Amino acid sequence: MSDLKNFIIENDTLIRCQRAGGAVTVPEGVTAIGEGAFADLVDLTAVRLPDGLRTVGEYAFSGCTGLGEVNLPEGVEEIGTGAFTGCGGLTAVALPKSLKKLGREVFRDCARLTEITVAAGNKAFRFENGLLIRRKEVLCWPMGRTGAAIVPEGVQKIARLAFAACKGVTEIILPDSVTEVGGEAFTQCKNLRRLRLSKGLTKVGSGMACGCDALTEIDLPDSLTDIGEYTFSESGLTSLAIPAGVTIVRRRAFAVCRDLREVTVAGDTELAYEVFARSGVETLRLGKGKLVSSTFEGCDRLTAVYAQQPLAALPKGEVKDAAIMTAVRRIASGEERSEEVLKYIKNQRRHLFPMAVREPELLRFMAAEGMLTAKDYPLLLAEAEAQQNTAAKAAILEYQNRAGGPPDPFEEMEEAYKKAERVAAYIEKNGTLPVSELKKIWSWRREADGSTTIWSYRKNPDGTITVTSYKGEESEVTVPDVIGKSPVTAIEGTFGLYTAASEKYMAVRRAVRRVTLPKGLKRIGAYSFSGCGQLQSIQIPEGVTEIGERAFQGCKSLRRLVLPAPVRKIGGHAFAGCAGLTAFAVPEGVGVLPDYAFNECRKLSDITLPAGLTEIGMGAFDKCAALRNVVLPDAVAVMGSGVFRECAALIRVVLPASLRLLSYSTFASCSALRWITVPQGVTEISSFVFYNCRSLERVTLPGSVTDIADKAFEHNTRAAIQAPLGSAAEAYARKYRIKFEPMEETAP
Repeated sequence: MSDLKNFIIENDTLIRCQRAGGAVTVPEGVTAIGEGAFADLVDLTAVRLPDGLRTVGEYAFSGCTGLGEVNLPEGVEEIGTGAFTGCGGLTAVALPKSLKKLGREVFRDCARLTEITVAAGNKAFRFENGLLIRRKEVLCWPMGRTGAAIVPEGVQKIARLAFAACKGVTEIILPDSVTEVGGEAFTQCKNLRRLRLSKGLTKVGSGMACGCDALTEIDLPDSLTDIGEYTFSESGLTSLAIPAGVTIVRRRAFAVCRDLREVTVAGDTELAYEVFARSGVETLRLGKGKLVSSTFEGCDRLTAVYAQQPLAALPKGEVKDAAIMTAVRRIASGEERSEEVLKYIKNQRRHLFPMAVREPELLRFMAAEGMLTAKDYPLLLAEAEAQQNTAAKAAILEYQNRAGGPPDPFEEMEEAYKKAERVAAYIEKNGTLPVSELKKIWSWRREADGSTTIWSYRKNPDGTITVTSYKGEESEVTVPDVIGKSPVTAIEGTFGLYTAASEKYMAVRRAVRRVTLPKGLKRIGAYSFSGCGQLQSIQIPEGVTEIGERAFQGCKSLRRLVLPAPVRKIGGHAFAGCAGLTAFAVPEGVGVLPDYAFNECRKLSDITLPAGLTEIGMGAFDKCAALRNVVLPDAVAVMGSGVFRECAALIRVVLPASLRLLSYSTFASCSALRWITVPQGVTEISSFVFYNCRSLERVTLPGSVTDIADKAFEHNTRAAIQAPLGSAAEAYARKYRIKFEPMEETAP
């Protein structure tokens, strides 16, 4: 077909081929094939290009699934991004000597392509060992090619998506000259069995080997310092040793590796959120690295943890529980007797009662080591009853009988009255009680009305008091200003952290409705009110400077909470699950809003953020279903992943000028969001940022955006991208068939 009426040609550029079937001959005189000129012409089988051709535009032949032959004449100097992407019938391509410039992902999704020939004398490109190479960078491995890919010595970089979805590649060997591997370089290589990384590699891009099912082993080089997000997620790894030099392993790097059984983390590595989530890890050898409670979330097989750090330093969750049980087994077998472990378990035994009921080894260990007192057995029995664990109940009764039977209630009552009398006499004589005396009588019971008032605390080095637990029965509670002559300046886990075995105590905790705090309070520590679902009223004293991790988590009945101006620090999940909060003002002195700070605050509709805020952690407003309008301060330079995920009512967000990256899933499932403007200066938009934003009509992107993840706009049918002509955003819109609206570039 060479009929000119089928072509739109302007200024020697072929703008569009309007109809094609079989073979097509482009008219002589055409020097450029325009962007998308032949795109999606599925009946096109061959094309003859004119000798004077110089440029093949972006996505020129994309989606031409029937195209089996293409001849690029000598003289072609440039082939644009994605020019032949999706040409599933293409088997071979010859690149001319004249070619100087090749765009990104030119041969992406060409499933039958096996051979790329580069004409002799071409100084920019070569085809070596089955790899298309531009100077010192591997651009791609043809998708139809099979076998091993041995990257030649001297290559320094593997391009993004270079091997993506190449099902035929079985082995990839990188020389030590490679210093950079792009994001998703080897993703979805389903038959990749061996991957040898270079010894000089310091960082691997996000999703590098994600979904490589056949990859069972990986030797990470000692030079590695940074492992990116999703790097090996959903791969077939069975064992893993993270070198000591790695400083950080980012989110979900090894998530859903179901065959992964053994993990060694040698150094002071920071393990981020959900790194090994839902993997099959059974054994963990942990150095002095830092991890969070969700690092091994859903790792149900984790049973052995050998940690170099004390048990007290490990976060609550799967790792800590497994570490405790591992230490117990080692002591019980005579392998190693650790005084630190013994002291920790003894001091924390009541917090461990729920686990002891589930784990017969731990219960047997506590009894054998003489850690259980006469007062512990009723609490253990209550916990066994709550769990409906008859086997544990029988074992507890046996251990109790061996220890001398249950405590004598009359003896306890007599002792309580003696203590009460001693208290009354001392107060009558001295007017107050010193801390030393209080410690002797602190747990006395007031049997007259059947209630129990129990406070626990510790004395700080500066002479002040931190209250650590309340075990009373009142719904309205006043925390004392002074204990003895020492002021109460902090609370920590007071109402939330105390894990009594008795269901009665837990019911009381859930029933606390009003709390009056000490006037001299300076710190509300971790878990202070966690799980107090009926808490309705609390006033934070003006001297408080810190709100700890999960301090108010799950306080679903709390309607209003005002933080005083001196607050400078807020811990992760501090207000998560406060479903009744409708408005909140973050104090001006707060510089970092931590991870999941307001997660699942479903009625929160009004949030005020301080001008000095510089960082917002991941999931900070996740599932805040009533949040409608948010203006982020200009100082915010870092936003974690999923900050506004599932904010179903969100219609307007003003992003800060200092932002450079929109992280993973930032606005995922914001179903009411219609328009958003990304500020000048942002360079990267990660995967699933606008996932399932069903009402999204327009996203305005600046020219500074150079990297947009493939799935950034996943499950979007209405959205249009507004961006400058010639920008990376325009190319992205063309590639993924997203409506494009040109705009003039504004000065930064």
